[in-house]
Amino acid sequence: MSFRTCITDARTAAASDEDRAALDEATAAYDEVFDAARPMFGDVEADRRAAEAVMARLEAEKIEARRRRVLSIRARRALVDDVAGLKAARGYSGVRPLGGGGGPPQEPGGWAQGGAPRAGGPKAQAA
Repeated sequence: MSFRTCITDARTAAASDEDRAALDEATAAYDEVFDAARPMFGDVEADRRAAEAVMARLEAEKIEARRRRVLSIRARRALVDDVAGLKAARGYSGVRPLGGGGGPPQEPGGWAQGGAPRAGGPKAQAA
């Protein structure tokens, strides 16, 4: 059984269009390497080389997806920290820096930072 057969079987069993698209890309990458290696090394070695190339590509994509996820989380936390700092600079009290701390909300609106405006501020006077 060749690695291409494994990719084809996985595509048949794929649950989403996104998975099928990723497997189509893997098939294209496999075919490119296989076709280049086949005349020089034969079917078995070409299959092995193509499989290695596809697996290396998938691993690189996995690492890149994790890196993007981590950067997104860092950016969100920095934004929430900046908002908390702005509230503190404007005199708000009781502001939670990271909102709910990343877990599920303990109460309705629990992911909000909260905070009360200072007593003499414009928001306090309007209320």
